[in-house]
Amino acid sequence: MKNVLVCVTQQKACERLIRYGKELVDGSGGELMVVHIAQYDLSKLAENHDAESLEYLYQKSLEYGANLILVRSGNVPATLASMINKNDISIIVMGETRKEHEEDSTTEAFKHVLHEDVKIVVVPEEEESELDA
Repeated sequence: MKNVLVCVTQQKACERLIRYGKELVDGSGGELMVVHIAQYDLSKLAENHDAESLEYLYQKSLEYGANLILVRSGNVPATLASMINKNDISIIVMGETRKEHEEDSTTEAFKHVLHEDVKIVVVPEEEESELDA
């Protein structure tokens, strides 16, 4: 059994990550969870276009049989590590970083707080477009 956690932003393009996570879970008897960890006040989402994007993510999470979890945190890596431990996550799915230097990426920050048995799958943009085809 593999429990998979897909890390998303509020961008509508994150559907491909949810779909990729679903493919990893299928047939394993595991659970698919989608998480958006915000560093700002979630109540402000209704004031701008973010609410529309999050509604889209919610609908896509339902479509793929996943639970969407919204969390506010000032320490994203620690919050993610806590969620992984509580939910017995074995695989994390993330999109490719857009940072200029890989060492500045969120993926690198997560690697420092995770157990060795948790696998991080980074979906490169080339693969992302293949999944969308």
